[in-house]
Amino acid sequence: MLKNKLVKVGLGVFLLSAFMFAGVEEELKKINQKLDNINTRLQSLEKKVSSAPAPNNNNNKKQADPNKVYNIPIDENTVVLGNPNAKITITKFTDFQ
Repeated sequence: MLKNKLVKVGLGVFLLSAFMFAGVEEELKKINQKLDNINTRLQSLEKKVSSAPAPNNNNNKKQADPNKVYNIPIDENTVVLGNPNAKITITKFTDFQ
């Protein structure tokens, strides 16, 4: 009698655990499918990045000329320290905010 009860309990535990693990396996399959989709998309992006043209390192910007003379007009509202008719004028741009 006790042996039959133990067998029934053992069988019940086995069936219960089998059902529980069956659900886990289905979830694992779903997770693996999502990971496969992510991996496929990642490989596609890697191909796009590797086939993209290299950035243009040619500096097409015009280089600043250190000898360039800029003519900045001085009018009546300009603050001048020193002779406004000097041969060389140093201009300081400021912004008070």
